[in-house]
Amino acid sequence: MRSTRTIILGFDGLDPRLCRKWMDAGDLPHLAKLAGLGTFRELNTSYPCQSPVAWRTFATGVNPGNHGVFDFLRKIPGTYLPDMSTVERGVMPVLAEDWKRLAFGGLIGAAGALAAFGAARKTRFSRRAFLAGAVGIPVATGVTSAIYSWLPKEVPTPINRTGGTPFWAYLGEAGVRCKVLRIPVEFPAREYQNCQVLSGLGVPDVRATNGTYTIYSEDCKDENTEMGGRLAPVLFQNNTASAEIMGPTDVLSFSGESLSCRFSIRKTETGIELKLDGNSVQLEPGEWTKWLDIPFSASPLVNLRGKGKFCLLSLNSFTLYLAPLNFDPAKLPANLRLSAPESYASKLARENGFYKTLGWPTDTWALNEGHIPDEVYLEDYRETMRMEKAVTLSELEKNDWDCLTAIFTPTDQIQHVFRAGTERGDKALLEAYKEADAFVGEVMRRFADKATLIVLSDHGFHGFDRAVNINTWLWKNGYLKFQGEALPDAPRKIMKDLTGRGQFWEGVDWVNTYAYSMGLGNVYLNMQGREPEGIVRPGGMAETVLGKLREGLLALRDDGKPIVRSVYFGKELYRGKYAEDAADVVVGFHEGYRISWQTALGGTPKEIIEPNEKKWSGDHCSLDPAMTPGVFFSNRPLSDAPKSERILGGGVWPSVMDIAPTVLGTFGIKVPEILEGTELLSC
Repeated sequence: MRSTRTIILGFDGLDPRLCRKWMDAGDLPHLAKLAGLGTFRELNTSYPCQSPVAWRTFATGVNPGNHGVFDFLRKIPGTYLPDMSTVERGVMPVLAEDWKRLAFGGLIGAAGALAAFGAARKTRFSRRAFLAGAVGIPVATGVTSAIYSWLPKEVPTPINRTGGTPFWAYLGEAGVRCKVLRIPVEFPAREYQNCQVLSGLGVPDVRATNGTYTIYSEDCKDENTEMGGRLAPVLFQNNTASAEIMGPTDVLSFSGESLSCRFSIRKTETGIELKLDGNSVQLEPGEWTKWLDIPFSASPLVNLRGKGKFCLLSLNSFTLYLAPLNFDPAKLPANLRLSAPESYASKLARENGFYKTLGWPTDTWALNEGHIPDEVYLEDYRETMRMEKAVTLSELEKNDWDCLTAIFTPTDQIQHVFRAGTERGDKALLEAYKEADAFVGEVMRRFADKATLIVLSDHGFHGFDRAVNINTWLWKNGYLKFQGEALPDAPRKIMKDLTGRGQFWEGVDWVNTYAYSMGLGNVYLNMQGREPEGIVRPGGMAETVLGKLREGLLALRDDGKPIVRSVYFGKELYRGKYAEDAADVVVGFHEGYRISWQTALGGTPKEIIEPNEKKWSGDHCSLDPAMTPGVFFSNRPLSDAPKSERILGGGVWPSVMDIAPTVLGTFGIKVPEILEGTELLSC
């Protein structure tokens, strides 16, 4: 059967075990109905099973070696330093020097013309001519100088570095009208024929981070937290205080300082009064503000307005929470391409009201670090899902699409901080799964008889009990060396060590180092000719080191229990134009174990294994992908068998790699040879 319409709903992290458990209990009736109509299968994930990798594999139908996304982080070629895997830092010139010279000449010329005009009105030596020249030229010069000082020479601009061709590009070229909502790792958004695209996972907050929250308190010191929060002390005098909101980098500052927005706080008998940008808001404990405009100004010509909201956590021991600042989709800065066409994001805001632009839209970081209670997180989660569902339904109800894809990442984020199998976790997760199920039911009621419907997730979930410090293991086993005897084990912080403001590696003796870990479970050889001070020779020496790494990691134990379930080499997993950028070793842990945050930040704590006592107690990153599948539902039956065997990096059939050819197949479009996946649904 060929479709005239196809709908793909992606719920990040939906786990097949939980789906099956709650379908059997009658809690997910619409997913159970969908399975009965057509298909419910486990969907094998990418290697490694990280959301950026899996969603890019989903979009392109090729292994990471052909799309270039191997982790949340990537190693900058020719260095030992990390960067974000999908976005590069570029710059956009504001005023070229030639343009400036022309503008200056034009202003001087205008002043001269004014002087000449004055002279022509009477005589060549008239008072008017003299005054026009005397006043006009200095004024023109002053205005020009002011404009120069108010405009930066250039502004930072993100550049999309992902490879591969997404399925909506093929569909659009064939005349199929596509809408793609909140698609991960498609930022900045690219233009595609007959396509409207809204970027998702990967879009930063106003501060160019993955989500910086702020806690204002009378009982804290001014500092950043491990995962990017900010603690800001507040001093009250006569029940009144002043505070500031940190914003983006000042593009006119040579020191890299941040812009800020000041606001005032006044304690009342029952709560507080906030005054910000001419607006006054009353708050009682436990209450949220609405989304407020947060203005930042570098000059009269350079300003930006973000969107933020406050929650008063406590009045007696004053604690005020500010959620991460989103861009206003109705008023985006010129250097931020959130959608394609560029006007699409603002069009959605005009039609649906404000919606979050941040690619990681719920604040797991504040909950994980103990700065907000469960209910504050859950209220924000519910609001986020309401926004995302409203935009999706609004776009579905229009008659201007043939293929609509909508991705919901909050279903992943809530499973990181609420763990299945606990009373606290099961209650929150069941609510989240039921909400996803209800939305599937709404789409089925309106569109299932008119379209092919696919519901999927990019991976599943596991518990996270113990953190593994791979760099510490490498150090203790002689692969990683430090200068001197002391191990630099000071805790690392993401705002310092992943933003170029600190030294990522501290005291490493590279000329005696054989291997190092970067990212979420990746190990790199210190390869001669590739790394700046590489000592591992390609060929026999590299093979020997790889073999010993695999043997040693698989033998790693925690009170007799195996920790590492799989060790793959990058050359075994990946092929394609980007394969040489992959890590040399990809580690997959057993249930309950995960790479430590400190390893991802370049840290080396003293112990190899540490208990995980944070609320971030569920994960998939660095878990063995073979035991972490997602889900695949459709109102159409699965085809009989896969058409071809694939390399390990493609996973077992069916996998996320099969979605792109499957969607093309629903429209009867020939699958390009470069795609490595196969169609899943019967014709």
